[in-house]
Amino acid sequence: MDETLIDDVISVEEIAGQFELSSRQLRRILRKELGLSPSAMLQTRRLLLAKQLLTDTELPITEVAYASGFASLRRFNDVFKKQYKMPPSHLRKVAGSYAPQLASANTSTVQLIYRPPYDWQGILDFLRARMLKGAEWITQDSYSRTVKLGKHTGWVAVKHAPDKRALMVEFTH
Repeated sequence: MDETLIDDVISVEEIAGQFELSSRQLRRILRKELGLSPSAMLQTRRLLLAKQLLTDTELPITEVAYASGFASLRRFNDVFKKQYKMPPSHLRKVAGSYAPQLASANTSTVQLIYRPPYDWQGILDFLRARMLKGAEWITQDSYSRTVKLGKHTGWVAVKHAPDKRALMVEFTH
């Protein structure tokens, strides 16, 4: 069986070759250092993305399955149930019961977690120096830009939440 790491595009052999290792050596290193096989790492990455999409968006579960890298809804449901001992729809219901109501029905918010160090002020300074007047607006702690997604036009605003090590991305249309 050909194990792949990134959406069935890059094989374990190709990644191992980039490090001048054999695929067997790479598998052994991953198992020793992380306790996972390459396919288990991919599955974990896909499940974590699916969890975030289920709790932070209103995408239909089918779209969540495909967006997180699963080839079929059936496979997604099976893997999710096995890992989390609940169907994806249950997680969405539970998360929805605790989530605060959105201030506006036309606003969506996503939280993007990052690993330190992250130079938010450096990013803002970089963007400020290249700001497009009339399309972007930058304050001391946020970045906003007009966007058009399909037939929707609105603003994307990004704010830093250092206590959560996250960026809060809000789309308003």
